[in-house]
Amino acid sequence: MSVRRSLRLKKQSDGNESLLSPPKTPQSTPLSKELRKVINQNSILSMKTKNKFITDLDRHIEENNNQWKNKMRIKIIEEIIASEQSYVHQLEILMKFFMSPLKKVDYISSTECNTLFYNIESLERISRELTSQLTMDDNVGMAFINLTPYFKVYSLYAYNYNSVLQILQNISESNKKLSSFIAKQETRPEVSSKITALLITPIQRIPLKCVLL
Repeated sequence: MSVRRSLRLKKQSDGNESLLSPPKTPQSTPLSKELRKVINQNSILSMKTKNKFITDLDRHIEENNNQWKNKMRIKIIEEIIASEQSYVHQLEILMKFFMSPLKKVDYISSTECNTLFYNIESLERISRELTSQLTMDDNVGMAFINLTPYFKVYSLYAYNYNSVLQILQNISESNKKLSSFIAKQETRPEVSSKITALLITPIQRIPLKCVLL
């Protein structure tokens, strides 16, 4: 089953398995071991028949293991997609409720505004394209390889982040108008998040991208 088809099906709960703690590959069940022992100890069966039974049993175990691995692979890909979609949503909130409104008022200079939201739009487009490729094709490796050159934008964002922190500190100390605007936006039900939490999201995303690459 492809990931695209799997995403259209109603998801079932599979316990507490996750990307951070993947379950161990299942081994032969006690029942399989017991059956193998019974076959080997059976004096009525010929050696040829015993070997056939054991071969069929091994094939059955291998098929079950392959099905389990495929199921876990699909689950992991679905978790990657869901995580990336959540990340894109956070960037959209940052742009819609903070960046765009601040570009239309004089609470902050254009230079400071550009520094505060440096490359946010590029990061959003990159992750949106990654999500699209992951959804259309279950080849995770190829999706990341295709977009690897664009991930350099994260380095630029990280390099600029100290300037972001400095602007946020200045806002709280001297720019009461801007500070009031940000506080109001943070309490909106569509946002319900601090601007600092939204701005640090790309920084927190870097380790995950590195792990998957």
